[in-house]
Amino acid sequence: MNFCSSTVNYHVQCKGLNGYQDMEISMSANAILPNGAVLLVSEPINPGGLAIYTRSIMQGLSEAAIPHPLLTSTRPESALLPSDELTNVKVFDGLFWSVWRPFIFRKLVAWAREQEPLLIHGLSARTTPVCSRLAQALEVP
Repeated sequence: MNFCSSTVNYHVQCKGLNGYQDMEISMSANAILPNGAVLLVSEPINPGGLAIYTRSIMQGLSEAAIPHPLLTSTRPESALLPSDELTNVKVFDGLFWSVWRPFIFRKLVAWAREQEPLLIHGLSARTTPVCSRLAQALEVP
């Protein structure tokens, strides 16, 4: 179990069999969190808004002691993420076309399953197809 001493609120919209469902996830002071990771999925991280957003998300998850592997198609420049976060980065060549290649996608699912994700979080709209298929394969939001 992980312990969190801060308050984090998320508004999540998940696509299910009956359309989209809204979920509110709130963690407050001294919450006991289940073991597992938040799997972050990103398009290539370049200087700008996405890099800032990714750093912020990763920093918050680190402070809450929540594992957060980052799945992306190209390795980010070392200046864009803190060096200790670069160990959490998994570069998956062909990430965005993997959903149409069953053999490749099975490799992606196998790796993701090893991370024991409780939640998959796409860092941009471009990651939606990958996040949706991964969430369906792993049966997580």
